[in-house]
Amino acid sequence: MASKLIGSIETFMERSESFASYTEGLEIDFEINDIKDDKKKPALLNLISSQTYSLLRGLTARAKPKEKTFDGLISLL
Repeated sequence: MASKLIGSIETFMERSESFASYTEGLEIDFEINDIKDDKKKPALLNLISSQTYSLLRGLTARAKPKEKTFDGLISLL
């Protein structure tokens, strides 16, 4: 059974906040909810909008975003 999250992890919406601000909050959510490193990348890819995913897809060139590291994705955006 999955445990309840403390707080809520919102989807990143590029029109309402900067990505730097979003990732700061996301890291806090990951820490307080004990999200392990191997789950951070899939969580990030799930939480970004389709527009941001498309941008990320273009920035990763031939590789798919899921093939990059979490920190690598953060630095690209």
